Amino acid sequence: MGDARNLLMALAGDACLVIGGRAGTISEVCLAWLHHRPLLPLTGCGGWSDGLLDHPPDERGNAPILPWDGVAALERQLRQLGLVPSGGNPG
Repeated sequence: MGDARNLLMALAGDACLVIGGRAGTISEVCLAWLHHRPLLPLTGCGGWSDGLLDHPPDERGNAPILPWDGVAALERQLRQLGLVPSGGNPG
């Protein structure tokens, strides 16, 4: 399957959670960005996710970059995107 896996992962959801990461992660991030998927990087864990807000994939501003540092912050970001109903459980 090779590199096609990265495209499948990048487009499988409505947003792209970014946790740490190395070469494969940035590949998925860039593909998600090109296809206008919001990026939600976990901060404080190292890798690409820590610097994504200050260093987006390029200057186009294709999608929001909404960092989070815990489950409550992630839930707020998902609500902001309309991906989790307001006042309900994410599941």
